[in-house]
Amino acid sequence: MSNEIAVRIIQHFHNAFKKHVWIPRCTELNTCEANLGISKKDKMITVRRHPFSDITQQNSQHVSVAHEKKESYEK
Repeated sequence: MSNEIAVRIIQHFHNAFKKHVWIPRCTELNTCEANLGISKKDKMITVRRHPFSDITQQNSQHVSVAHEKKESYEK
């Protein structure tokens, strides 16, 4: 009996999270990507780097590109 209640509670929270958080987030992200001109092909591109390269430099490059795209979206 208590196991069934626990399962129902978990299912309720899972469904509520999906409905109120996940789906709106995905919708907003898809809209943002469309406005920025990011295609499915763009999202499939993988940049391969040497595993021992400077991670700080890589992160700053990604942040810079993302910031530029965000600024162009906000204009």
